[in-house]
Amino acid sequence: MNEININEMLNTELEKVSVCIKDLLKSKNRIMQSVMNWVVRSKGKMLRPQMVILCSKFGDEEKDVSELAALVEILHMATLVHDDVIDDAEKRRGLLSVQKKFGKNMAVYSGDFMLFSSLGKIGERLSNDEVRIYYSKFYPLMEQICDGELGQNAMLYNINITENKYLSNIKGKTAAMFEFACGLGAAAAKCSENVEKNLSEFGLNYGILFQIMDDLLDYKSSVGIIGKPVYQDFENGIYTLPVIYALENASCRKEIIKIKKAVKKNGFTSELTDRLTEAIVKADGFKRCFERAENFYNNARNALAELPCTAERKYMEALLDKLYSDIQG
Repeated sequence: MNEININEMLNTELEKVSVCIKDLLKSKNRIMQSVMNWVVRSKGKMLRPQMVILCSKFGDEEKDVSELAALVEILHMATLVHDDVIDDAEKRRGLLSVQKKFGKNMAVYSGDFMLFSSLGKIGERLSNDEVRIYYSKFYPLMEQICDGELGQNAMLYNINITENKYLSNIKGKTAAMFEFACGLGAAAAKCSENVEKNLSEFGLNYGILFQIMDDLLDYKSSVGIIGKPVYQDFENGIYTLPVIYALENASCRKEIIKIKKAVKKNGFTSELTDRLTEAIVKADGFKRCFERAENFYNNARNALAELPCTAERKYMEALLDKLYSDIQG
């Protein structure tokens, strides 16, 4: 299967996934259905469902994984709905967030509905063995996501956060979902234990790399990436890798503490963003961040190298290379 055929296959499969999402999010409650219609409008590129589909192609059995891929996307969307409540976010993917359009209470209810409705409906359609296999992966995932979010919340404004703690948090809040998606696709296709292990390993490292990329969007003026407002994470007390590395340098640490106090008092100014950038650059914060990202890129590449050299593997390598090249700016 060549690249064009892979794209055609994914487009066809993702259309089926979209239909499944709408089906799984049907509600008898008129208000809840209005919210679900709004949520579906704001779905993204469905990267995680793509991982389910691609990984299912490494098995010996042809398996329609559209419902499982839909479940993964719904789980992801539900976490975003809840995140927006916590962050008091006004927008999500260019549209008003659920909490902004329908209120915080409805956002919490809708996130819960998405989780339980989709799990319940899919559970009714699976065999007992499938329920045991798939759901044994789901419950640890949700615990990991909660642990990651709680871990990040516990470290807000904490200048003593370590690289290990940061990585532990992002493994939970982001990478675990990619690991789950890849492992779920492999399990559905009854891949060998070794193939499933390597696909899950790819997903984990891809997810960590993905979050490092997302965090670097906060430093767009420094690394040439277009995205979020500059230093929004820092202003919200979320200290990501470049700042963590700068905090390990004694003189830069003192400067960052001063900046932190000034930002808390008056918010960011252009002078403060310049000073923070200078501190990070002085401590080689960006350079070390890119080097760390390379480790996860290599880990993901090595996991794929253990798999048969199929069109699906080449496509996943291309996705990985694109993400890594974006990080390099």
